[in-house]
Amino acid sequence: MGDRFHIDPCKDRHEVCVPAAPVPDWMMAPWEKSNKPNTHLDRILNLHVTRVCQQVYHETKLLPFALNTFVFRHATAFLRFFLCLRAFQAQAVKEVCIFMTAGQRHDDHTLTSRWNNALFVSPLIDRLKGLRILHISITISHTGIGDNGPVRSELADPVQLDSWVIGLQRLRGLPLRDATVIVSDDPNSKFGIEGYSDKFLQYGWNGTHQTWLTLRERECFTAEEKRRWAERIKSMLLKKPVNPP
Repeated sequence: MGDRFHIDPCKDRHEVCVPAAPVPDWMMAPWEKSNKPNTHLDRILNLHVTRVCQQVYHETKLLPFALNTFVFRHATAFLRFFLCLRAFQAQAVKEVCIFMTAGQRHDDHTLTSRWNNALFVSPLIDRLKGLRILHISITISHTGIGDNGPVRSELADPVQLDSWVIGLQRLRGLPLRDATVIVSDDPNSKFGIEGYSDKFLQYGWNGTHQTWLTLRERECFTAEEKRRWAERIKSMLLKKPVNPP
């Protein structure tokens, strides 16, 4: 791929600590469905200690929310989680990691458009006011069939570029102490490591390497441009001076 364009996606760096996306039920055999892991919140957070007695409950009831990092791939899951918790539980959450995809595939639940809609739901921000650390992974998806994400020409128009993640501006009002933002290419899109070998995507450049290089030079952000956009988003979240992308 070459260092000038490639940045390792966040999910590859944290594949041990971030669970893989769940397989839909319709893709699972009957015996696989019966062996699905229990994802009930009580089981994941191990809340049994809070049931020892009333005093222990009052002393520990916020610890599972304050001491864990909550990771979300789907905007809907993120929204439902925080709106279904009691207010004091949601406001105890200190650290969150979200995965977003800048593209236009309507069947992708990680799309930035879905995240933008979720983040603009009015009751949400009040429930996030305890958030102190935010990790954001943005993967740029270019499928070559009209579902492309942002292209290099948008670097000349910061307003247009930032509109892909406009929902994140809703988080500026939070008292964040730190933020991490990583922008990378979707490995399965045409500028990703896996996508380059995809025979279906290769139709977009007639299977010739030189045509692919020309397309990448025209459309794909360089590694430095990805880092600058990530730094711009981070500065916005932490209310620091924002530099042009």
